[in-house]
Amino acid sequence: MRLSELIDGLNVLDSNVNPDMDVSLITSDSREIIPLSIFFAVKGSKNDGLNFVSDAISRDAVVFLDREVPQILKNGKYVRVRDIVEAINLIAARFYRYPYRDMKMVGVTGTNGKSSITFLVESIVRRMNLSPGVIGTINYRYSNKTLSAPNTTPDPILLMRLLSDMRDNGVNVVVMEVSSHGLALRRTAALRFDAVVFTNLSRDHLDFHKDMEDYFRAKSLLFSRTYSKGEDSVALINIDDEYGRRLISMDFPRMLSYSLEKDDAFVHCKRYEIQEDCIKADIVIDSRVLSIHSHLIGLHNLYNIMAAAGVMYTLGASFEEIYNGIYDLRFVPGRLQKVENPFGIRCLVDYAHSDDSLRNVLKALAALDHRYIITVFGAGGDRDRGKRPLMARAVCEYSDLVIITNDNPRTEDPLQIIADIEKGMDERFKKVAPESLNGRDRYVYTVIPDRAGAIEKAVMVSKEKDIILIAGKGHEDYIIEGTTKRYFSDVEEARRAIEKRSRYGAY
Repeated sequence: MRLSELIDGLNVLDSNVNPDMDVSLITSDSREIIPLSIFFAVKGSKNDGLNFVSDAISRDAVVFLDREVPQILKNGKYVRVRDIVEAINLIAARFYRYPYRDMKMVGVTGTNGKSSITFLVESIVRRMNLSPGVIGTINYRYSNKTLSAPNTTPDPILLMRLLSDMRDNGVNVVVMEVSSHGLALRRTAALRFDAVVFTNLSRDHLDFHKDMEDYFRAKSLLFSRTYSKGEDSVALINIDDEYGRRLISMDFPRMLSYSLEKDDAFVHCKRYEIQEDCIKADIVIDSRVLSIHSHLIGLHNLYNIMAAAGVMYTLGASFEEIYNGIYDLRFVPGRLQKVENPFGIRCLVDYAHSDDSLRNVLKALAALDHRYIITVFGAGGDRDRGKRPLMARAVCEYSDLVIITNDNPRTEDPLQIIADIEKGMDERFKKVAPESLNGRDRYVYTVIPDRAGAIEKAVMVSKEKDIILIAGKGHEDYIIEGTTKRYFSDVEEARRAIEKRSRYGAY
């Protein structure tokens, strides 16, 4: 595509490039540069693209920047623009020929529930005999391809490249998690959606956002008219959430609601049963009743089901397709994922890593028939310190035994993170040494910094009818200690501990 087509209408301040040149590639990664590429010299939190200008010059690339042109670049090709992020979004959309226009686009945002909703939507799309594409926290997947997800919401170039490949592979419906980071950093600024969903908002990411209002403002960007494809675009809002009630007055073309509390919402419930291993409910969508049966558990998943059902109904799914799609989904990876065992215990791995998500998950588990709930959890380093004691308080509300451990300490002292968590432990809970944890005493907690050891201890001391919740990492298959990322899976560690108990018996 010609450079002149890519930059048409862009605020260009200075350029020494022939506008008729054919552009072969666009990138912000100097390692990808080939001749006649556009290289966006972005100043990031860790790297500055201007440090790689010599590579760009040597490979005959055009450097885009929004700062003063360095002397070294005077001998190369450059385009200076007013706003580099605006340029990346516009050029990426044009270079990949606006791929989102050729597929139905569903965006899901909120603190909790995004991944589960994308899995539900994906399952419903399959029941419509259409091809789904998913972009989210767990991975990016479409047409029998599964790619790792460096970010929940990719940068604009990767995003458009990914959507272009989805289109070329016959994808009909894309459902994507739209993170607050992605919105605030304008990774999604060039996108337009057929439908957007808001789940809920609770404390999270306050290491990035200065406060809850800043967090909410980022989320609310998705519900402005600029993100809609047209007058038929729909926003589906959870109005049981206080922030959802504020969003309902936004100017997205069609604003619809879902609720368990309001029977005048577009999607609401007449009746529901949260059972040991399923959810059964009569959901009302647009004044029509749909009876559903899901293998997911917990009230929070009923909200996710209502959101997925409602948004897919607005995109043309029949009640039969919605019912079958919901029923087909057996579990969401790392979301109350069961780890089978022969000991009569429920061992579950979940991604919950905030006080609100922990409370929701543990409340759902507390409603099940059980003896004790044993919770293994920690908190991430280099992240919001204020939520650590809040997480402990949430865990204490529903747990009988607690094991505090590491969860991606990163460059923080793991013992300091644990000390921050301990400040929130309920006074009912007595701290004991790890070797004193026996699975019989109630309202006790211990500290085992080694996460594998913490998981093993929970499995070894558990008794029949206990529930073990291993919280915080869910689907993640790594742990970050210092600046080192090594392989680690909660599910695999739980299986290893179960196998050890099977061979040698409990402690």
